[in-house]
Amino acid sequence: MLLVLNVGNTAISAGAFAGEELRFVAQTATRKGATAFDLALHIRQALALAGGGEEPFSGAILSCVVPSLRQAAAEAADLLVRPGGRRLVLGPGVKTGLDIRTQNPAATGSDLVALAVGALTLAGGPCAAFSLGTATAAVALGEGGALRGTAVMPGLALSLEALRERAACLPEIALEGRVAPRPRRHARRDGRAAAGGAGDGLPPLPLRAVGSPGAALLPGALPLKRAPVAAGARGHLSEKYSGAAAGRIAPALLSQNMRCIPPFMRERQQEECAVSKTRRKTTTLVQMALLAALIAVLSAVPWLGYINLGFINATTVHIPVIIGGILLGPKAGGVLGGFFGLTSLLKNTFQPNLSSFVFSPFYGVGETHGNLWSLVICLVPRILIGVAAGLCYRAIARGGRRKTAAMAVAAVAGSLCNTLLVMGGIYLFFGPAYAAAQGVDYGALFGWIAALVGTVGVPEALVAAVLSTAVCRPLLALQGRGSPQAGR
Repeated sequence: MLLVLNVGNTAISAGAFAGEELRFVAQTATRKGATAFDLALHIRQALALAGGGEEPFSGAILSCVVPSLRQAAAEAADLLVRPGGRRLVLGPGVKTGLDIRTQNPAATGSDLVALAVGALTLAGGPCAAFSLGTATAAVALGEGGALRGTAVMPGLALSLEALRERAACLPEIALEGRVAPRPRRHARRDGRAAAGGAGDGLPPLPLRAVGSPGAALLPGALPLKRAPVAAGARGHLSEKYSGAAAGRIAPALLSQNMRCIPPFMRERQQEECAVSKTRRKTTTLVQMALLAALIAVLSAVPWLGYINLGFINATTVHIPVIIGGILLGPKAGGVLGGFFGLTSLLKNTFQPNLSSFVFSPFYGVGETHGNLWSLVICLVPRILIGVAAGLCYRAIARGGRRKTAAMAVAAVAGSLCNTLLVMGGIYLFFGPAYAAAQGVDYGALFGWIAALVGTVGVPEALVAAVLSTAVCRPLLALQGRGSPQAGR
């Protein structure tokens, strides 16, 4: 079960939930100077008298407006929660998802936040909610559930106590029975006019503040039999809550407000996650477009992206693909690698060299022409550059450590993946034709390819490691995406 605690200046309200069902509600007096064990004992005993068992709770949610008891109440919640259970204390830094549009959102108390979330969940907006405790707290919610305003006023019991102390002729006032406004002569007899007038004026003001009619909810902590709400105020109560709220203060609503915090947080967090996910997708697409444009520039500028060695092209076009795999993940790296493959196909078709037939099915030398295996050699190794780089970086940099080494290893892995697969594909599918085009005996072709990998492929990998690390480190630091989960 989930324990919810509202520690006020007068009373501590506690509720226990099993799923969405409120099982037990109890109240105990607030004792200043109480220790964590005192609070835990009184709360447990109160819940036991209300029908609760002795088993520990699976989690707890705490709202405390008494600074001197905040730490003790948090420790008491820990004592009541079973080992491994979670405890949430409403306060600064806790993201409830509530859209607070007051002048100073940081100064909004945890009790007001819980009251607003509960009212928004139960009645929607616009609405007003009041907490009738030592102080009367009010929140006004506008369209869309935004918290437009809050107010804290002297509580009814506190006001009546001050009136009794200052007005010697008035008898002691009891907050019970009907409390509608009555003539002054009756007020002298029963002393209820002040309470009735206060209750009569509460709902209209916040509802007018949010600009449209709505519901008014009145949970509270005072031990009253009836809420001090006169007939004029009842017109502002929604039909759904008029019976419970206008006729009787329901301490259970305090627990309901607190219980609404986790589902409300989840709903708002899901909305924020959806917006954040859309932004991440847009950012990823923009970054991929920039890297694709860089690949296009490197491919188009002579001796920049493709360096013609006569017998084969050395390349630097794979470096943006590696950067994309590290920054954006293996999927984005694979897409960029496919774009690199297309530029290689165009390059070997329209600006061929002696070995271009192994990369383009549209080019041939004498009787030797490229075929479908040319497309495989041209595209598949280039796609795997980004995939290999992204996976290597994610595996090595897991946990946020060794990021620089992970970048270098990922760059070398991506580059060598391209070189080994390209040269291996040439040997398997175009061995004799490639040997003839290069003027090399077929029996010596394997050693010739191995020498080519050592003299061209290894320098390509080393250059890729240096440049990719130099580019990725500041970009990851700038974007705050230094974890291996950055490009998921």
